[in-house]
Amino acid sequence: MKKLLTLAIPALLAMTTSGWACDEYKTMSQDELKQYRDVLSDANADPIDRFFAYQGLACSDQPVMRAYATRAGLASARDPILRQQIAFDALMALPRIDLELAPNGANERVQRFLKENGTVFSYEVRYRSRQQGCIEFYNRNSCQEGRSLTLKGETMLFNVGDLVGTLTLTDAGEYIGAVRFKGNPIPARIRVY
Repeated sequence: MKKLLTLAIPALLAMTTSGWACDEYKTMSQDELKQYRDVLSDANADPIDRFFAYQGLACSDQPVMRAYATRAGLASARDPILRQQIAFDALMALPRIDLELAPNGANERVQRFLKENGTVFSYEVRYRSRQQGCIEFYNRNSCQEGRSLTLKGETMLFNVGDLVGTLTLTDAGEYIGAVRFKGNPIPARIRVY
């Protein structure tokens, strides 16, 4: 535990000065990676220790370790704040957000819309603000209503064109809910990895 805290102090300092520990990715030794992995995968570990272990792996210069941090962290996170932080970080790092729609029980209008446009809508991320908790798909300077999604804890407010809705972070690490197309609800999902 003492060694983990020693490893976590630089990450804490980086977070307090920059607001995000991954302004730069870091090369870590095999022992550091193993220590972070062991704490992150221990569902009974203190949530603060697990948070620093997640941050350590998420800031690795190895893309596979960063992906592992997200998957392993979400799979074993019992603490809602840790789960929300991991999902938030993962979404903020994505270059594209995919909104998956399910036509289950949809009325004729929605069926026609999905037939014409497909069931997966991919949006390139043009702008993101960690402070505002928003991701913008059209503007490169700020988030605008009708063109972005906003994260508030475990809730995602999706508002892009004709698709408006609310999705909630699940224990499985994905946002599930519904969006409305011209008032008609459609089951929706956004995966964070």
